Amino acid sequence: AWQAWRVQHPEIIPDLSQANFSEWDLQGFDFSGVNFDRAKFNQANLTGVNFQDAHLDQASFYRANLTHTNFQGASLRGAYFLAANLTTASLTKAHLDLADLREVWAVGTDWSWATLRQCDGRYGNFDQADFSQAQAEAVNFSYARLLCAHLNYGQFNQAILRETELSQAHLFRYNY
Repeated sequence: AWQAWRVQHPEIIPDLSQANFSEWDLQGFDFSGVNFDRAKFNQANLTGVNFQDAHLDQASFYRANLTHTNFQGASLRGAYFLAANLTTASLTKAHLDLADLREVWAVGTDWSWATLRQCDGRYGNFDQADFSQAQAEAVNFSYARLLCAHLNYGQFNQAILRETELSQAHLFRYNY
């Protein structure tokens, strides 16, 4: 019903701010451009969801399954992703300043051109992730894994990398 309604009414931008979708199965839904500021998606199945250009500031994704989810261009400032699965998700050009990324599983995730200023990514797994051209000043990746990650041309000034695993990471023109 949702998908059909979106096709019939593309001019309407739904406002679902503060809605609670915790533990829902929304796999494959198209939520592009929707306002979900301060919404809750805790432990929800959001596999393959399209959140392109959506507004998700201060949204909560605690332990959510976000595998293959599209967050391209989304606003996720202050979002809470504690222990979420972001495997192969796309966050290209997303705005994640002050997001909580602690303990996330983000293997193969695309963070290229994203803004991640002052994010907390402690204990996260970012193996094979792409942070090319990312703006990640003062990000905290302490105790995180970034094996084979691409940080090419990224801005990581004042980043905290205490005991961070960076083996085989690509650091061409990386600023730290």
